[in-house]
Amino acid sequence: MNKTKLMENTAEKKAMFFAQYMFQQVLMWHDTSILYAVDGSDLAIVSTKKTEYFLELKPLSSITDKDAKLICDELKLPRAKRFYVGESLVTYKDDTYTVVFYYDGFVSVLKNDGLLLIETKQANDIAISMGFALQWMGLSVNKLIDCGWIKLEEA
Repeated sequence: MNKTKLMENTAEKKAMFFAQYMFQQVLMWHDTSILYAVDGSDLAIVSTKKTEYFLELKPLSSITDKDAKLICDELKLPRAKRFYVGESLVTYKDDTYTVVFYYDGFVSVLKNDGLLLIETKQANDIAISMGFALQWMGLSVNKLIDCGWIKLEEA
């Protein structure tokens, strides 16, 4: 029952989700072709009315070497190199750390001995600031699409 409550599509939760993308040009409504920057007035509208607002975001599956390098550089891993590409992930690694971009919407940073690091939140925040769609509050990217909160950019 509690899980159902989490999955409930409310305007307040939608506004909280949108807030992560503040000031980015990712906001659309009614399938317009113009992207607008998310701002505080949009969040007020989303949280008080049922609207057709959604965010157009990039899937992590479209991450480029340049994007991944920018994230690795922000994490102070300038020598990280791609060492594995799979069907559902791309991985960058240096001598000490591994950064994994999971295509289902999550970025993790691990020490090469396998321990998860606190920088995972920082990596996710950086990816969000670049307009990538990531999981949120237990909601997968697919669930966020089903709720009508996001649409993924097409390649």
